Amino acid sequence: MEDISRNKGASLIARFDEAFQADSPANLEFKRNGGEIIEGGVSGKALLLKKGSFLTLPAKKAVTSSSGSVSFWVRPNWSDEGPESHTFMSFGWRDGRKGYFAISMGWWEPKGKPFLFFVANNQVQAHVHKRVRFDPGEWTHLACTWDSGPKGSIRLFVNGFRVAEGKYRAPANLDPEGDIFIGSDRGAPLAENRWADCDLDELAFWQRPLPDEEVFRVYRAQDSRVVSLPRDSEGRVREMRAIFDEGQGWMSDLGARRTVERIKRAGFNLYSPNVWHGAGTHFPSEKAPPAKGWPAFPVDPLERLIRIAHAGGIEVHPCFCVALRQRDFFPGFYAPETPKDAFDLHRPAFRVFMVDLILEVVRRYDVDGINLDFIRTMGTCTCAYCLDAYRNRFGRDLKADLAKTEPDGILNPHIRRWHDEAVGEIVREVSTQAKKIRPGLIVSVDGHPRPDPNGEGRNEIKWANDGHVDVIFNMIYGKIPDFEQHHFMRRRLRNPDQLVILLANMDFINRKPVSRDP
Repeated sequence: MEDISRNKGASLIARFDEAFQADSPANLEFKRNGGEIIEGGVSGKALLLKKGSFLTLPAKKAVTSSSGSVSFWVRPNWSDEGPESHTFMSFGWRDGRKGYFAISMGWWEPKGKPFLFFVANNQVQAHVHKRVRFDPGEWTHLACTWDSGPKGSIRLFVNGFRVAEGKYRAPANLDPEGDIFIGSDRGAPLAENRWADCDLDELAFWQRPLPDEEVFRVYRAQDSRVVSLPRDSEGRVREMRAIFDEGQGWMSDLGARRTVERIKRAGFNLYSPNVWHGAGTHFPSEKAPPAKGWPAFPVDPLERLIRIAHAGGIEVHPCFCVALRQRDFFPGFYAPETPKDAFDLHRPAFRVFMVDLILEVVRRYDVDGINLDFIRTMGTCTCAYCLDAYRNRFGRDLKADLAKTEPDGILNPHIRRWHDEAVGEIVREVSTQAKKIRPGLIVSVDGHPRPDPNGEGRNEIKWANDGHVDVIFNMIYGKIPDFEQHHFMRRRLRNPDQLVILLANMDFINRKPVSRDP
């Protein structure tokens, strides 16, 4: 790891590898109110701050009002379902007006509970916030910079990328007052026992605002996650060049041969044909009827396709649109109140059916992988079954909690957890059982990972970090891909190369796919 103490202007660095003291300047010790040094830091060891625990040190040792930066990593021991906010650090300004500085997940509650706040100085309205999802057990890098003056600004960074920016009009030569509280809001007059309740590591202060590229450099230098690229027998990096096909042209002998020949000539080495689009199977199944237009399969089209593809050096990863329903069948798996064109993923019988359908393909065919599309609830079902199931699970009223949806569409945390559990069970069961049947199988999902909480049970980053998903295909279908957000989300993965951009050569016009002009 790069020694960030060499950065010009670093006023304090604490890695918490051995003791409760700074690595630079030497012999500067923190005052303790609890806290432990634990194994498993970003690099080396880390600081554990439980509820009620915090460290302090004189604020003037680290910060000035005119300009500065702070950088650190947090690994929460909480989930976003609880009512508490969590302050990572706070201190006051000597301004006679009770001005303060705070970095906190949640502030100015209740409206501010879902946001990560950087308050540089409340008395000059210098604060920014952003919805950020912290996953328990996962490290997230935070950095904040401030720079006063006529064109002053404050900036908030998450995993190396700037996510919020605001103006900063601080009085000149304003000194900090008292101590910095690490892990508590006690440095601010609005203290309400907002304990960090997290692991914290690699704390550093600078008395200058770091530019964006330097924040990113610090983040990358400290990121200990190792990327392991797949290689062939000769040690060459093996690329995955995948193409997805929702059509049915491959289901005839001639169509399969033409498809394989065409994608091979184009340079692809992985083909993902859709075998379940919510209207029946594209292979002979004992679990579900065939898609309309295919009353019987005199020859197994999927077996034939795999045989032809493998002969051409092409892997085959059949795709299943898990929640999508495009036919009125299996009436026990949805209700009129279920989201449009969706099966109800909260019904255990449907989850069992879908897992068994996917495993049927894994057992019968020589597949190289399985791809899960529409792996989300597609909304919130309010049928009688779901109302009862939600009440039994949480002791709460589903419709009442839906009425508490935030103006920006973020759902009540109990509903999010309910969706997370249902969708996550399908991913976990498919991955666990399929890999027992066929070791080495690749499990991928099509998604759109974002930093803010998802309301349909999508947890692509968590699934990958938990080992249930090998590849996430990031569906960036716009004409101008959002590369910044893609790279932002890559940093949340233990192996960033698991997130792969999935581009499209079509637009949706009147809900129908239309080929896009080059």
